[in-house]
This record gives sequence, C-alpha cells and structure tokens, in this order.
Amino acid sequence: MPFVIAGQVCYHNAYPRMLGAVGDKDTVVATEVSRLTRTTKQLCEVIETAKSKRLKLIIRTFVVDCRDELDPMTDGMLKMMGVFAEMERNMISQRVKSGMANAASKGAVIGRPATTLDNLPTDFLKHYPKYLKNQINVTELARLCNINSDKRFETVLSHEIWREIIAPFFRRISASRNRKTRLTI
Repeated sequence: MPFVIAGQVCYHNAYPRMLGAVGDKDTVVATEVSRLTRTTKQLCEVIETAKSKRLKLIIRTFVVDCRDELDPMTDGMLKMMGVFAEMERNMISQRVKSGMANAASKGAVIGRPATTLDNLPTDFLKHYPKYLKNQINVTELARLCNINSDKRFETVLSHEIWREIIAPFFRRISASRNRKTRLTI
C-alpha cells in the first residue's frame, strides 16, 4: 500500500500509518531525505524503526539496508543528509517569512482574502443546504461548485463562516419565504 508523505501536517498523519503498515524486511522509498522526515530527530526515529523492523530504505540512489547490521559509515552519512535537509528547510522557511515581512512593510496584503458572501461561488448557496442535510459530502459540494476540495474550500465550511455569513443569509431567505406563505394562506 503506497503512502505519500508531503508537508509538515501530513507527516503527522501519514507517517505513523506508514510505519504501522510496513512489515519486517519491507522497503521504504523516498525521493530525498526531506521527503521522508522533516527534522534530524525524526530521521533518528526512522533509522531506529528501520533497524527494529529490519527495513530497507532507498533514498534516491542511497540505499540503507537495515536487514543486516547497519554500518557506522552509512548511519553517519544518512544523519548528515538529514542535517543538511533540515538546514535547507529552515533556510527556505526563513526566506519566505522575511519576504512576507518585507512585502507587508511595503503595504502588500499577506494571506488569503477574507471570505464574504460576495466572493462565495454562485453555486455554493444553491448546494450548501444539501451539504447541511448530509445529502452530499464536501468533495461532492466542491465538485458541484467547480472548486478544488482543498483547505481553502474547507475553511468556507468552517463554523465561523457559517455563523457570520451563511446562516444570516439563510435566515433572511427563510423569513421572507415564511412571510410569503402566511400572506398567501
């Protein structure tokens, strides 16, 4: 069963499942050390797990076979690769934060625009009641609204957005329908 581990948040979800799924003498493949772990501490945990489960790690062209005794040179080389991967990740993070601070100091707006009733997709209000009644799930709602079902879309469905924007809108519609109904009876 293949597992994709990409990103800090996903690491906490997929990595433990992957370790639970691999058996003794299985092989774990990664394109680079930074795709396998995010910190040197995590890499040490991976190495210990590989030793205890007798795994074979393939990181691009670097093969670490823990089925037998792991030699000190390979262990040291793998840990050095981890240190440099962590350092590169920290440098990239620092550059991004510095660039964002620089842009903010020049007046640029950082982050996603606030979600309002005006910038919701037009189909959203049409299909959202189906989502509330559990007739469709988030993926189907996203498909019907022609939106990628990623984190940005999930924030639209968050409690705050519902309470501040969507619920008052539906209350106004419901109230106007009730008034019309009472008038026609």
